[in-house]
Amino acid sequence: METDDNPFDSEYFTNIEHADAREEPMRDNSPCIILATSGMLEGGPVLEYFKNIAPDKKNKVLFVSYQVNGTMGRRVLDGSKQVTMLGKEGKVEVVTINCSVEKLDGFSGHSDYNQLMSFVQRLRPKLRRVLVNHGERRKSENLAMNIRRMFRVPAHYPQVQEAIKLF
Repeated sequence: METDDNPFDSEYFTNIEHADAREEPMRDNSPCIILATSGMLEGGPVLEYFKNIAPDKKNKVLFVSYQVNGTMGRRVLDGSKQVTMLGKEGKVEVVTINCSVEKLDGFSGHSDYNQLMSFVQRLRPKLRRVLVNHGERRKSENLAMNIRRMFRVPAHYPQVQEAIKLF
């Protein structure tokens, strides 16, 4: 943006702050777009939106980020027609998916390999140790190996439940 203006401070956007208001955009049955962090459909406010959107074939769920294998977001993206989730009061709910589902590539909340390597290179003072703790195993192990090789810095991708002494 060329200014500091917030594009979401507009008459065209309604900011939903409270859990009670999550159904508000869908109440009057008029067209709307809901922007919500997906969390891969694993938790948070997006689940309430999804339960309301998914059954209606006139709706669409558009993913703009990677959906990890094993998550509900990935199952939906891969074509599941039903999913189960915990509803209010801890009851299991079955959600039928009749809406269209699409993925829009090109967006990511994460830096890529080149951006991470550039970041490590620019840090001063030079790092004494790097722990790569988020991402697909093979790619994370590769990143740690290349940090060791290129920057001569101890780098490690911890295994699940591996204890690491920091001091």
